[in-house]
Amino acid sequence: MRRYFLAVFSLLLCASTINTTQAATVTWDSQDGPHQATVDMVSSELFQLDPVVVNVSMGSGDSFSYTMNSSSGSLITSSVSYYQDGQFIVYDPLTKGKLVPGSYILNMSFSSDTNGGNISLNFTVYNLSLLTLVTNPSGLYTEAGITGAGSYPVGTLANFAVTNIPTGYSFINWTNSTNNSNLVTNSQSGSIALDIPKITLSANFKSNQICTPSALAQNDIVIALGSYSDGPELIDCVVNLQDGRTLYLDGVWSGPPNYYKVGKGVVSDWACYQAKTGLTGSSLGTWGPSDGPWWEEIYSYPDLSQCTLPQTCQDPNANNFEAILPCAYPPVELNMSVDPSNVSWTGGNITLSWSTFNATECTASGDWSGTKSVGSNQTQNVYLWPFSSSKTYTLTCSGQGLPATKSVSVGATNNNNNGNTCLLFIWFCKPNVQLTASPTILSGAGDVSLSWTTSDADYCIASDGWTGAKNNIGGVEMVTVSTTTNFGLACGNSNGTTTDIAFATVNAVNTTTNSSPQCSDGIDNDADGNVDFPYDPGCNNSNDDTEYTDNSVCNVNCDSNSGNVGNNVDTKVSGFTISGGSKLAIRFLSGLSGRSQTTNISVNPASNFSEPVILSVESIRSASGASLPSDVIPTYYFGESALPSVLMSYNHVQGYYLNSEGLIGTTFAVALSKKITEKYYITIVGVSDTERATYVIELDPKSVAPSFMEI
Repeated sequence: MRRYFLAVFSLLLCASTINTTQAATVTWDSQDGPHQATVDMVSSELFQLDPVVVNVSMGSGDSFSYTMNSSSGSLITSSVSYYQDGQFIVYDPLTKGKLVPGSYILNMSFSSDTNGGNISLNFTVYNLSLLTLVTNPSGLYTEAGITGAGSYPVGTLANFAVTNIPTGYSFINWTNSTNNSNLVTNSQSGSIALDIPKITLSANFKSNQICTPSALAQNDIVIALGSYSDGPELIDCVVNLQDGRTLYLDGVWSGPPNYYKVGKGVVSDWACYQAKTGLTGSSLGTWGPSDGPWWEEIYSYPDLSQCTLPQTCQDPNANNFEAILPCAYPPVELNMSVDPSNVSWTGGNITLSWSTFNATECTASGDWSGTKSVGSNQTQNVYLWPFSSSKTYTLTCSGQGLPATKSVSVGATNNNNNGNTCLLFIWFCKPNVQLTASPTILSGAGDVSLSWTTSDADYCIASDGWTGAKNNIGGVEMVTVSTTTNFGLACGNSNGTTTDIAFATVNAVNTTTNSSPQCSDGIDNDADGNVDFPYDPGCNNSNDDTEYTDNSVCNVNCDSNSGNVGNNVDTKVSGFTISGGSKLAIRFLSGLSGRSQTTNISVNPASNFSEPVILSVESIRSASGASLPSDVIPTYYFGESALPSVLMSYNHVQGYYLNSEGLIGTTFAVALSKKITEKYYITIVGVSDTERATYVIELDPKSVAPSFMEI
């Protein structure tokens, strides 16, 4: 369990470090034959807050341990023996303290039976980030007035600039030499976040010198074409090289004049022709045949990147790069489809699919809207509510070349009203309301934060542990409790009232001083409003010593079946608890899929607990303990994305557990592929090393039957 957690945690922490991996392999002989182990250090250049992470690979039955020392030999940390390979955090500065800047040695000892082997890896810890600035071509640094190079504290947004353009050059851009020469900015000045130990930026310039042909050699070959007085012609050219290769220039326009780069090499002979004449049967000459264009020449340049061709397009993305002006770009290509193309008039799901080429932006119109993504194999799922006429989805994509527009339509089938009347769906909806208490378990009297969200509500009234009218669109309110307290919130409109409850348990622990088991002691031990077996859903039988829902908290006489259900907190964890909404409503249209409301889930530390916690869904079962039907597929959402789990990390400054986006807690929802008719109970489990807690949420299907009216 611990190794799985470390692997996830280390990937999140190491995302910003520079890719300076180290790897080493050791082999040794043992009684059962040769053995081998490999260690790969994820990064050997780290900041003080970066963890030391290694990937370990070894044979079954082998084990390893490690020590980490400073360059002076001082022991920093050591480990017990591990018997499984994987990814490990050797040193975590968030829990063990920052390392002093300097050099360190990690010694890995492997063994099997009585023999083994050792691997040593070196790494360096920095407290500053070094920004190096260079020029391309080199030698222009001083004249260009480069500013901004130096050492900066980690995370600094460092400014850099070209303050002077060297004589005879034009500024092109800044690129990141540390990151595959990726573009940083096209401006002379900019800024960059220093989140790795070493970054090198290059200021790129190009000579303003007009290219001058040189003697034919292994250089860039350019053909220049002129026109007759009556306008340009379509031309084909062929160039034979001394190394046996042949270069072609097909279907280009002559003058006024146009320059075409055909490749690099040493010219043997060449010729240009009118495209309508063709090349078959013609002899090649030094200056081209008589049926060629009005004027043509061939040039050879030492390096086209160091000079400028006259009157040419200088955009490498253009069709006529280093040729005729203005630059010409390939047109946008757009393909679009919809599946299915016909849907029952009562509604259903459709999938819109599209692929683009040479596009930078796409905009939807018609029966959808907004900016859409570009690239290959893009999709969007759309749910159609009952409709009587066809739907049209139009997509317009633009780029540097000509734009493209495509449309697809979806028709309505099985409309049996014969065109004489329309069937209008009228939905009579009660409000949705969700009430959450945090924390849900207190060791004594204290404050509880009550938060609620609603939809379609005209009014809301509080009851039980709080009273009065509440904001009908949602809000947050603090209350003080000294004993276990229930809180109710009823929200209504003209169609009815919906109520949700939350509770806060004071001094709730897993032990009891009663001589009778909790499920027969006459006490509401889990504060869910139900007492003892068979009325409390957490009780399997009258001898069950816990009313809480998770079987893991049973002390004696636990039933072997998994029938514990309900919306209670599992408190069998000294390190942390989980809290959140107790109920999720989910709606369906006919037998189609549906998605629930969203609730907030919080991890609440106890005492000084601050280890990372992984939240995931452990199970979803009905009140009788049955699983979902085989054709009902659940999809769980932690945050905005469909994820099977989420890593929660404790922030010592804010004092809360945060998700990967830096937000307190996480949201949770579930989508089902088909309609359900009975309540189910979702068990959320939190795991941190040997610590474990669960939380159960009731999933309540609230199918709204439509009413029909002829108009």
